[in-house]
Amino acid sequence: MVFKLATIEVTDLERSLAFYNGVLGVPLVSRAKSPNGFELAFLGEEGQPQLELISKGRQVPESRNAGYSLGFEVEDAKAIILKAGGEIEGSIKIGPGSKIFFVSDPDGYKVELLETKRF
Repeated sequence: MVFKLATIEVTDLERSLAFYNGVLGVPLVSRAKSPNGFELAFLGEEGQPQLELISKGRQVPESRNAGYSLGFEVEDAKAIILKAGGEIEGSIKIGPGSKIFFVSDPDGYKVELLETKRF
């Protein structure tokens, strides 16, 4: 078995793409519209697990942070958080030169930014 995809429902696909692609720099692989009118976008690297954003034209459920988050390795977490217009919610040191910072995406999903200093 191979992990290929994580999907989150978003309220505004353009706003979410501005965050994940524009702020975090996750490459946009493809976009599509389903026969029932849902908008889809796939982000990530070709051949690697991807993030699927799906917009159904409605508010996302309130339980969107029920014990999970999305994680991305980044070079400068603080710069990304400031670019996103967010506040630094704290960090956790996880080893020599490595920290995890937290920010929320436009729909309130928790996003972990893993910053590892390369010596």
